[in-house]
Amino acid sequence: MQTKKQKAIQLRKLGKSYNEITKRLGVPKSTLSTWLKGVKMPPMVQQKILNNAQKIWAKSITDYNKKRASLIKDKWQKFEKKISKKINKLSTEKIKLIGTALYWAEGYKKTRWTAMFCNSDPDMVHLMMKFFREICLIPEKN
Repeated sequence: MQTKKQKAIQLRKLGKSYNEITKRLGVPKSTLSTWLKGVKMPPMVQQKILNNAQKIWAKSITDYNKKRASLIKDKWQKFEKKISKKINKLSTEKIKLIGTALYWAEGYKKTRWTAMFCNSDPDMVHLMMKFFREICLIPEKN
């Protein structure tokens, strides 16, 4: 009759993972680590183990990145909502500074006597329109 150590060695040579061996034999991973330290496996089995580990790693990192992206997106949306409420409460001086900086960064400056601003963020456009109306005194029709 085979001992648990002999079974563990046999299973490992077949390409079983430590988790699979632990479940099957009820032996802690730390014990397996000691027992299986010098076990040589055929190259095909080594490649199989490596491929499985890479798949698990890729899934783990993908899941982590999706979760992290979702958390960052939620945090950013809360921040945007909070800040967009403050836009209407900005002082004239702050609107002047922010509007000037936005126009400097994203405004169209190729033609004289024309003010154009391009941005895909509706809150930025809203703030810029406030700047044009209240600071630059550009009439609504323009």
